[in-house]
Amino acid sequence: MSRTAEQLMEDGVALQAAGRIAEAEAAFRLILDQRPDDPDALHALGAMALLAGDAERAVPLLARSLRGRHANAPAFSNLCAALRHLGRLEQAAIAGREAVLIDPDFDLAQHNLASVLLDQKELEGALVPLRRYITLVPDCTQQRFLLATTLMALDRHREAEPVWRDLLCRTPDDGRAHANLGVVLKQLRRNEEAIGAYRRALTLMPGEAAVLNNLGLALSQTGERDEEASAWLTRAIRLKPDGADAWVNLALLERNRNRIEPALDLCRQALAVDDDHAEAHTLRGTCLLLKGEMRAGFAAYEWRKKLREFRAPAPAYASPPWTGGDPAGRTLLLHDEQGLGDGIQFARYAAVLAAERARVVVECAAPLRRLFRTLPGVERVVATGEPLPPHDAHAPLLSLPYLRGDAGVPAFAPYLSAEPVLVEQWAARLAGGPGVRVGLVWAGNPDFKDDRRRSPGLAALLPLLSVPGVRFFALQKGGGRACLDRLAGRLGTTITDLGPEIADFADTAAIMANLDLIISSCTAPAHLAGALGRPVWTILPLNADWRWRDSGQQTDWYPSMTLFRQARAGDWAPVVEEVRAALVRRAAER
Repeated sequence: MSRTAEQLMEDGVALQAAGRIAEAEAAFRLILDQRPDDPDALHALGAMALLAGDAERAVPLLARSLRGRHANAPAFSNLCAALRHLGRLEQAAIAGREAVLIDPDFDLAQHNLASVLLDQKELEGALVPLRRYITLVPDCTQQRFLLATTLMALDRHREAEPVWRDLLCRTPDDGRAHANLGVVLKQLRRNEEAIGAYRRALTLMPGEAAVLNNLGLALSQTGERDEEASAWLTRAIRLKPDGADAWVNLALLERNRNRIEPALDLCRQALAVDDDHAEAHTLRGTCLLLKGEMRAGFAAYEWRKKLREFRAPAPAYASPPWTGGDPAGRTLLLHDEQGLGDGIQFARYAAVLAAERARVVVECAAPLRRLFRTLPGVERVVATGEPLPPHDAHAPLLSLPYLRGDAGVPAFAPYLSAEPVLVEQWAARLAGGPGVRVGLVWAGNPDFKDDRRRSPGLAALLPLLSVPGVRFFALQKGGGRACLDRLAGRLGTTITDLGPEIADFADTAAIMANLDLIISSCTAPAHLAGALGRPVWTILPLNADWRWRDSGQQTDWYPSMTLFRQARAGDWAPVVEEVRAALVRRAAER
């Protein structure tokens, strides 16, 4: 007596559960002899083919099954997995989305869809099925790992941290999770916690060169543990000499010690391992600029555009990139790309190109727009995000020395100016008592990764406030203003806070026009004072930025600027004492 299709299905399922795969497949095929389009038998055969690694055979079986019964989440989920195995990702994503639409609580469908979306680099989209899977299967570990690494790839480190910690509660001996938690904490500027996470990872994976490298980098970024950092980075290189990252981080450490030649040698070692290493080329470029080798330095600095953190221009410019040559008669769009100080420093090239008979349009951050309207010869200034006028070509401001082939800084003339009406308004505000009028800035953008090294903070500058015959005006904006509240009881009566009254850099320029001197850390107001031709004293850390060279009190970029340099990393007291002595002399001369 022949068995019915229903009985054969029961037989096949039982045989498959018992591991008797060939007999199970035979039972399912007997069903198809009776019912050629039976969706359950087709699905079962397709799923077995997929489990056997034969996705090519599984896809048509699963597709036939779904034609007979569409509302089948497991079949769509299996089809998603089979298509993904064949590299047919767009079709796999469609199948995966259909599976979770039919049954949002089917955990495997959520996992398969997330896997396809991750393959497609649709990271944002993958977060939804990953989170849904974790809700459905609370004790899972693989999906938590995927969720955390996806959040890291999206630079959402604050969200990734609790996912890693949750995973480590379940798998406390997972060295990879400790190492990745360290990366997240380092990105959040919590270096001491990152160091602890890396050390724990190394107890579990003692020979992992990547973790050794990251530990060395985190130690160096504290600004105080360079010797220890050097030892870990050297160990990473011994374990994996073909790992360019450790060579670069050791080079960065030497550069932070203002040891430029050793840093250049290490960059060469990194490039010998990986000639396309963007960080190595970029660091080499900044080291060459520190030595004053402008042409070679700016050529290597072009590699910054390949850095992961490089902030590419927001719009897709309709024009081609400018590649240099005679600019006469061409309309060039020049856009900023990095910090406000960089924009101010390199805006001089807008005036240079205008003098060479180019029609120049400048696109800049909104706080610079009113100021940049004073650039000589520039036809138009627009804020980032505003509609752009027609133009023939575009270029980032910091690429202009390279595109022009400059071997030195262009001849200086003040290329920014304060609006006369604003100068008069601020003159009335600053009027009053005798003495040298000094503007004071003590901190840069706290989001800048090396701000801890470069910004002395207001507390370090307090000795200046006791110099007799000097009136100080705080020009500080941004996060550095928190110092004013913390130190309110120690500031005395010689300093006036103008920060809340400053709308943008046009106001700052007008204030500077009414001051005798500006004293600033390495940040945008220092550049502004220099661009205006105002006397400015700039306080630099040991690892001074590439634009200030590796030594000396003067800079070709700004003839009115005097540089005061740290002799020892993190030690601001001798620098401030030197500035104070110079200020005493200045006040006495006045």
